[in-house]
Amino acid sequence: MISRIHQKLGTAGFIISIVALVAALGGGAYAAQGGLTGKQKKEVQKIAKAEARKFAGKPGQSGAAGATGPAGAKGDTGDAGATGPTGPTGSAGATGAAGPQGDRGPTGPAGQSPEVVPLGTQVPNCEDVGGVKVIGVDGTEAYACNGAGGTEGGYAETLPPGRTETGLYSILGESGVKVGTFFFSTVSYPVALAEEPEETIYYSAAHHTDEEADKCPGSATEPKAQPGILCIYRATADPETLLQISAGTAGIIFAQAAGAKSGYGAWAVTAPAAPAS
Repeated sequence: MISRIHQKLGTAGFIISIVALVAALGGGAYAAQGGLTGKQKKEVQKIAKAEARKFAGKPGQSGAAGATGPAGAKGDTGDAGATGPTGPTGSAGATGAAGPQGDRGPTGPAGQSPEVVPLGTQVPNCEDVGGVKVIGVDGTEAYACNGAGGTEGGYAETLPPGRTETGLYSILGESGVKVGTFFFSTVSYPVALAEEPEETIYYSAAHHTDEEADKCPGSATEPKAQPGILCIYRATADPETLLQISAGTAGIIFAQAAGAKSGYGAWAVTAPAAPAS
């Protein structure tokens, strides 16, 4: 019966009904005293709570999920993001193929052949020694003259005044040319001298006088000689056994006695300077 009442009234209504019942039962006391006593209030509350717990409904189960609603409208476009950092530089591309070869340019005009100027012809700056006149493409003329005092080919017959010529020498000891009891070695000048040297000096870096050093200011690796002097520079450490050195206009002759050692070195000769006019 109570459960049927609870079903009709619900939980809240049922509790109110209980409270009303208690009040009715104690109506006389309530009227006489002007209200419920503290003890009666506690009993009513206790009964109400007990009944509420007893008839409280159980929690219902969740229902099935509803259908998905329609998609909402498209939102506004957001602000542009900040620029990202610059990426690394890419590798260089492959070299392209070579382009086609251009057309060949036109052939230039042919130059003029040199004109030989015979001896005795008066040409600028050449007096009457002869030479070659060369005409450039632009018509400019130039002259290549024969050397003063030389032949038509320009080659001097003797060493010009103040000029120096150098060479190497080698004396072979007893392997040289033997004449009687002597052995000879010779050196020829590339260009003959007009006259014999004024003085011949057999120069040693270890043994020489100040005067010899002034006349022969070179060495075996860089031979030099003052005008009119023939300097023979010894490159060997031990002195060769020389009997005689003869110098003429054509070259040098080394004479050695039996048992002489071999040796080598360099020489330089300078033609006497031309006399002042």
